[in-house]
Amino acid sequence: MAHLGFGGKLLHGAPGIDVLMLKGTIHPCSDKDRRTRTVEDALGSCYATHGGWDLFKNGCGDHIRRKVLDGVEESGETPKNHPHDEDHPPGYPTFSKWPKHNDLLHQMMYADWVQRAHRGGLRVMVALAVNNMTLAKGLQVDSSYDDKHSGDLQIKELKRWVERHSFMEIAYSADDLRRIVEADKLAVILGVELDDPGSFVWNRKPPSEKQVREEVQRLHGLGVRYMFPVHIIDNYFGGTAIYEGAFSRANRYHFGEWWKLECARADDGISKKIESGFDLFASLALGAAGGNQPTPNCAHGFVNARGLTSLGRVALDEMMRHGMLIDIDHMSKKTVRDTLEYTKSTQYPLVSGHNGLREKSGNENQRTKAEYQELARRGGIAGVGWGEMVAGDWLRSATTVSSLGVQVALGSDVNGLVAMPGPAAQCSKTPCVVYDATLPRPTFGKKTWNYNQDGVAHYGLVPDFLRDVERRQDGRKVVDTLFNGAEAVATMWGKAEDISEQMGRPSTGGGSSTPIKVDAATILKIVVQTVLW
Repeated sequence: MAHLGFGGKLLHGAPGIDVLMLKGTIHPCSDKDRRTRTVEDALGSCYATHGGWDLFKNGCGDHIRRKVLDGVEESGETPKNHPHDEDHPPGYPTFSKWPKHNDLLHQMMYADWVQRAHRGGLRVMVALAVNNMTLAKGLQVDSSYDDKHSGDLQIKELKRWVERHSFMEIAYSADDLRRIVEADKLAVILGVELDDPGSFVWNRKPPSEKQVREEVQRLHGLGVRYMFPVHIIDNYFGGTAIYEGAFSRANRYHFGEWWKLECARADDGISKKIESGFDLFASLALGAAGGNQPTPNCAHGFVNARGLTSLGRVALDEMMRHGMLIDIDHMSKKTVRDTLEYTKSTQYPLVSGHNGLREKSGNENQRTKAEYQELARRGGIAGVGWGEMVAGDWLRSATTVSSLGVQVALGSDVNGLVAMPGPAAQCSKTPCVVYDATLPRPTFGKKTWNYNQDGVAHYGLVPDFLRDVERRQDGRKVVDTLFNGAEAVATMWGKAEDISEQMGRPSTGGGSSTPIKVDAATILKIVVQTVLW
């Protein structure tokens, strides 16, 4: 539901029918939020959402918004898709301009595409609510779309969306997850990846310990079972990782302060530095956040001086008491260290959701060998990110992380402003994926995608990506590990629920140690279904 984040003006397109889209995104100048009625509503032209101002055709468009979106499209290391070189860049039914693997601004998780991923083996999906107030402001959106408001709306719509589709169901406990997977359905875990949980920072008033506990309880009551205590800005729980200069402006605008940077040590393996000099355009949109991020003179890279706060410990306590899955990604080096130490006595299992190994010249957001090994000791999981990679690169990363003993998963981060894997150069000459009766090419509307030319153009091409991985040396081993992921999540979640009960929370039916089992009839059904499909 990331199209509902950022005030609804960053990501265009809804993931299905009867899904909410915010005002001015289905039709130019529509003055109220509307639900999609057709595929055309959900995946049609993005002109209303992304177009500049035009007196006759788009009186509610905005040239400042258009410039900000151009900047987003240019972010990252690889060339991005540029669909906005015409007035009405078409999605459905031709999909000639989007979605594409290197597109950051259009919906990639339409329900039919998610179902194709499920048919290809996906059994557990973490669906995260996400938002950023600074981007919303830069996109000329009403500032009332704060993290709490936006996150709540996305969670509400996620539940409604899942309920409309019989192939998936929300899992609220480890037992739920096992039951759903054994029924050959997709288990969806609701989570939040918000800069400012509870909008405490935005309200410019530090919360009390009681308010922090109540906010975690409130999110749990909404169905949230997976949570990032820290995202891309510092908040009242802890410091964020330093790896993207633009995020320092978000910190200044939202948190009210520039990052407090320190020099990394030689043995940290951190070489990443950031630059954020004065920007006139940013100053017009963001005020003081258009200024200069102070930077130290360092021989190596930058790290954040902020670690886990006392309120962060309160938040962790409450998450653990509710048996929630806690993700340590985006935390500063000190916040990760403090979090691991604070949860050590209970050996609470932790997750790194979409990341990779930090080696000799990495950044503060990447995981170290010691951190992955600690996750492994606790029964945690490492989602290996695939942003801006090809299959061979991801396989090498996943193999390295897996060798450290931790269960790996696919850290896709789809709809998260991350480019998906493209096709390797050799795929156009010698197909990396051979389509046949067991894996027909994905078709939707008038478009048929081919992974060998298109890469992971949308979420439905995950099975194609895995087939490419599987054909490579050691690829089968890694893919087999991924297919143990559902049981690994259930086991990890059960351990978290067991610890939460020991901390005094009444049992909610979690913590079962019975492994996922599928009877012979269901196995036959899956085999026949897969062959036919």
